[in-house]
Amino acid sequence: MVDVMGRELLELGRARNQRLRKLAEENGASEASIQKSNGCLDEAIEKLAIALDRLAESQKELESIQGADHDEDRNFLRVHGIDIDGQDVNSKENMMQPNDKAVIDGQEEPSEMKGNHLAAERARIGVGCRSNSLAKVLLDQVGSKDFSRIPPTTRARLDLNLFNEMSFSLMIVALNEAIAKKMTLLKKPIQQLRQEEREIVYAWRSQAVLQELHNKIFIEDGEFRRQLRAKQKVAWTKAGIPCLRALKMIEEVRVERSLYIVPIRKRTNVSEEDY
Repeated sequence: MVDVMGRELLELGRARNQRLRKLAEENGASEASIQKSNGCLDEAIEKLAIALDRLAESQKELESIQGADHDEDRNFLRVHGIDIDGQDVNSKENMMQPNDKAVIDGQEEPSEMKGNHLAAERARIGVGCRSNSLAKVLLDQVGSKDFSRIPPTTRARLDLNLFNEMSFSLMIVALNEAIAKKMTLLKKPIQQLRQEEREIVYAWRSQAVLQELHNKIFIEDGEFRRQLRAKQKVAWTKAGIPCLRALKMIEEVRVERSLYIVPIRKRTNVSEEDY
């Protein structure tokens, strides 16, 4: 936009300068007097032309840098099993389904049996990019067998019913959606992002250069909490972090005063001696 307006202004200036020069010549003015009267305009036109040429060069450099950053982002995602070139964000067949099971009274049942509550929550937090390749870095739901593996000292008085009443499954969905949203923003060219989205991407890139977070998929704990409701924030502190950590589904990384949540794709067996 700036370069187009600049070029138009340059052409208008040159045309006006030619008219003034022609008018002066018709009135018998000498070349010296014409140069004296039009010298400032000639100089301004020349400076504008140079500035526009430099602007065009800068734009080309910026596009090449952004292209390199985008390639770097794609390589970063491929390290974690995400092929963004092969994702179909509109395909219903590739919609991310976190196991589609919920724990009810110690039994695993399809989430449809719970009514529309879980579906409504997914819609509330909804994100466009949900693919099978992205699901490789996201967390599965916690079933009754998983819950039994959490050491009693970690879950304390928390039983399975209370575990479900805390909407723990919805917190996992929310965590997955938050990570998926960041992956979606990362794959977009920076010029296609809104200002608030650019700030998110810039902040994440500044965090990603930290040694403790290098080549890891992560989300800042404070950023994730802001997406939760009041009761969910309490449940996340009381049950979410301790239980997911006990199941080795997440890793906590502290850098200065910030806490980062890193999802672990493959669960491992947990024993009391680990805690």
